[in-house]
Amino acid sequence: MNIFLVSDNNYPVPEKIIEKYGIVLFDSAGMSAPDYQSDIFILAGGRDFKNISSVPENKVIILCPEMPAVKKDNSFYIRYEDTGHYLPQILDMLLMQDDKYSVLFSNMLYAYALHEIIFDENNNPADFVLIDVNPAFRKLTGIKGKVRGKSITALPGMEESWSDIYYRVVLDQKNQVFENFSLKKKEWYSIHVYPAGKNRFAVFFENITIRKQMEISLQKTEEKYRNYIEQIPIAVFITDCSAKILYSNDAAAEMTGYTEKELQHLKISELVTDHEPDAENIFELCSPKKELKLNRKDGSGIDIVYESVRIEDDSILIFCIDITAEKKSQNDILKKEKLLSSLFDNTYSLIVILSLEGRIIFLNKKALEVSGMDLNESLNRFLWDTSPWNDSEDEKARLLCHFTSCAEGKVVHFKTGYLKCGNDNFYFDVTLNPVKNSSGEIEFIFAEQHDVSEIYKYESELRESLSQKDILLKEIHHRVKNNMQIILSLLNMQSRLLKNESDRLIFLESQNRIKVMALVHEKIYQSKNLSEIDYSQYVHQLIDYYDGNFSISDKIGHTVEIGDIKLNVDEAIPLSLIINEIVTNSFKYAFNDIPEERYGESEIIIKMTADNNSYYLTISDNGSGMENSDMFYNGNTLGFKLIRGLIHQLKGTVELNTDNGFHYDIVIPVPESIE
Repeated sequence: MNIFLVSDNNYPVPEKIIEKYGIVLFDSAGMSAPDYQSDIFILAGGRDFKNISSVPENKVIILCPEMPAVKKDNSFYIRYEDTGHYLPQILDMLLMQDDKYSVLFSNMLYAYALHEIIFDENNNPADFVLIDVNPAFRKLTGIKGKVRGKSITALPGMEESWSDIYYRVVLDQKNQVFENFSLKKKEWYSIHVYPAGKNRFAVFFENITIRKQMEISLQKTEEKYRNYIEQIPIAVFITDCSAKILYSNDAAAEMTGYTEKELQHLKISELVTDHEPDAENIFELCSPKKELKLNRKDGSGIDIVYESVRIEDDSILIFCIDITAEKKSQNDILKKEKLLSSLFDNTYSLIVILSLEGRIIFLNKKALEVSGMDLNESLNRFLWDTSPWNDSEDEKARLLCHFTSCAEGKVVHFKTGYLKCGNDNFYFDVTLNPVKNSSGEIEFIFAEQHDVSEIYKYESELRESLSQKDILLKEIHHRVKNNMQIILSLLNMQSRLLKNESDRLIFLESQNRIKVMALVHEKIYQSKNLSEIDYSQYVHQLIDYYDGNFSISDKIGHTVEIGDIKLNVDEAIPLSLIINEIVTNSFKYAFNDIPEERYGESEIIIKMTADNNSYYLTISDNGSGMENSDMFYNGNTLGFKLIRGLIHQLKGTVELNTDNGFHYDIVIPVPESIE
């Protein structure tokens, strides 16, 4: 810093002061205004600054004839006679003040530079030059040596776009603060620009690159998590301490039916159903998951589960999940469980659910009643160790065997023998069913036991009654057969007294008809099933009877092909009479004109099949036949009339072909079963 004396020789400053402070006589020739900015000027003898373009504030001392020592208009005034006394004091003060600010100026972290705008001849800004800088500015720009008068556009790191802002500060005399990225330095700066006198401005530079990087990183992180929050299907709210909604995501808008803007005008408590207790403070409690009911915009209510967390600035972060569907499902499940429990408890069956080891998981009321135990006593026990199973070692072993099969995946159904429980006797119809999960693995065994003790009792009584009736029915059929046999014997005795051969044949035909019916009754009482007979066996036995009663039967071959057909009495007797009439006619008439040497070629064929609707009976011979079959359909002989009448009785049809012997095709409908 320089101290200049601007004076004529009439008002000299004392030599001792000049020597002490190194005061230099001012000569402005060849000097530019910026050089004076940091110096102190002493004006004496009426000299002024007309040769200096600018006057430094607070650094001018004016020596005058009459004005006492005073500071006025940013200058210090001293009377001539007081120069020796006050001038050293003012100089010491200015030098001390300058030293204090010099230390601050030199050690401050911010880069500082004082600038001045240079105008061209048209009064347009042409350049910006430096007046003074601090060490931080030198470090920032890398500038060295003298800086006064240097153009800032040539400095490293200075952006041209900043020049417009500098100009506006000087022009408007208003501070400007802005942040900008230096493409040259690849760094961020916070720049404070202040007006500093006529055409001058001061600039503070703060390197904020690290802060900006952190802000950008934080912004990216915030955007990332905001995107997460916006995309998750969970409703998210942020409220202040008064429960006013500050933020809500899309899921929250969808859950409540409000738009995001509408939600920001509401308190979170306004969404809570009126009857909920402590609704105003319900979300302010930082608590684990809780359930409550929320009101939607349309007035409908939904069930939610929420969790709230207190975050910075006393805000509350709330996560909400709509569990309306789950609650409905839970309620439906509870209803179904109650229904199933009611069904289980009100059924007459004994329901037991078992683990794969056979331990009891559940029993209904009926099972508890029969076992004589309470629920706690029976749970986790093996079924076969409970009453009434433990009454019989045999039944216990059977149950264990069937359970093992069921545990392997088989549905098992069986009936128990006699079991005793207290004073009661039991018979059970048991079904063991393996219950599988969605993966096909067996989870437990469902055991259903029907108490069939009464049914067993009735069945026993019924079996005894049926046994008695079977004996009686067999006895009836046996006696009918015996009575018919007596009639046959009487007819046989009577026929021996007849001398007329035709009369004897009439008796023989009657005997055959009675024999046909007697044989049916004989087969009935001999069979296990008293309601039907094996018709194939019956016809073979009937043919054997004919072999012993017709003289030519041993000369005529016969073929019998009858399927597995069972007939009752009402079907067997008329059908057997039809066969009897046709076959006896063949024995009597079909082969009378055949030479004896051709008897070996003669044959009677009986075939019978059946389906669900009809019986199909075919009877044929290869005898002499008959020229005209009309005699069968219209003839009055007893045989033909019996055949036609019996077929009509059975609601059947018959076709006869007599071209090459007799050939009967008879179709009999199967009677409808009586339920």
